[in-house]
Amino acid sequence: MTTLSIIGQEATRALTREDVLRVIEYRRQQIASHREALREWQEALSAADRFWTKHPDWRFGQCLDAILASNSHNTANMEGKN
Repeated sequence: MTTLSIIGQEATRALTREDVLRVIEYRRQQIASHREALREWQEALSAADRFWTKHPDWRFGQCLDAILASNSHNTANMEGKN
């Protein structure tokens, strides 16, 4: 959105400086939240890829279940070593 695209919006034209600052902060928080969600999806894909390599027909949920099972197995092994 450019400056020219928001100038014509009547509700935008009525904003105070404080309103504009609040809108900017709200958008900044949205973007940060979206970046975090994107990072989580990328990490999940990376973790799932090791199972998709062996099982290309699996669905994402099957990969997630395998990740959880693998993590449970690893945790149990670590607890047994203590």
